[in-house]
Amino acid sequence: MVVLYLTFGRSGWIEFFAAGVVLLWLYGRRRIVILGIPVLLVGLLQAIPTMLARFQNVFEVEAGGQNSLVWRLGLWVYALSLFPNRPILGSGPDTFIEYVSFETGFAAHQTWIGLLIETGAVGFLAFAFLVFVLARALRKKLGTMNGENDPLIIGMNAAVIGALVGSVAGDPFGLPAVSLYLWTLAALALNSPESRSSETGLST
Repeated sequence: MVVLYLTFGRSGWIEFFAAGVVLLWLYGRRRIVILGIPVLLVGLLQAIPTMLARFQNVFEVEAGGQNSLVWRLGLWVYALSLFPNRPILGSGPDTFIEYVSFETGFAAHQTWIGLLIETGAVGFLAFAFLVFVLARALRKKLGTMNGENDPLIIGMNAAVIGALVGSVAGDPFGLPAVSLYLWTLAALALNSPESRSSETGLST
């Protein structure tokens, strides 16, 4: 949370919040989610001026005549208009800024459009399939006999959902620190002793 505050990362805050909601929901704290989370969110926005200012920036019109949301929509529409030029394999990894060259040059601020432009339909579909397989496997582990008691499995389900929510307005999968922890912890969760014992019938 300290890192999120210091980096002013709106998409990071959204991911953290979404994962927290899912975590509480999976632990059965649904009353807290329904009643407490909205109050906490409003309180945080009021108590931390920097956070409030960053989210107001999404809708407020800046000196250039547009807000952050409109700017992102313009970036995405323009990027998608270039997709037919290289639809199969894309423009190449890490070429979005140079290839799209929108205004002064910015990253995609979106996982899926960035993948579509840089890796084409092949890379987009391959990564989407990988994430789908991961999410499905984690969800399946959650439903096993001991899966509900394994905090790593519960936490990873929440983390993946949070990352997917954040991927709409950012690229958490493209951040090295996030990717390192996400995929490493996912592997540990899918191969945790609790999960293996529930499937094989063996005691840990």
